[in-house]
Amino acid sequence: MINAISLLIDLIFLGLLVFGLIQSKKSSFLAGFYCFIILLFLQLYSFIFPYMIKPLIDNMSEPPFGISISEFIAILNLIPKTLNLIAFS
Repeated sequence: MINAISLLIDLIFLGLLVFGLIQSKKSSFLAGFYCFIILLFLQLYSFIFPYMIKPLIDNMSEPPFGISISEFIAILNLIPKTLNLIAFS
């Protein structure tokens, strides 16, 4: 039940982002267009990331750059925060 509601809210938010993207494009608001593109990518990234990270960690014998797996995951978690910072600046 809770998962269905959470998925519904995520899909509604995704629809609002697409609507905002279209409205920004229609009114030639370039900064808004780029903001909505980044936020849309961020939302899609949050859907894909959990399924992408598990096989990556399972098949990784040694993380890149000689760091530990937990440090590697912490760096990957910085991606959404960085995108949020870029979208709203």
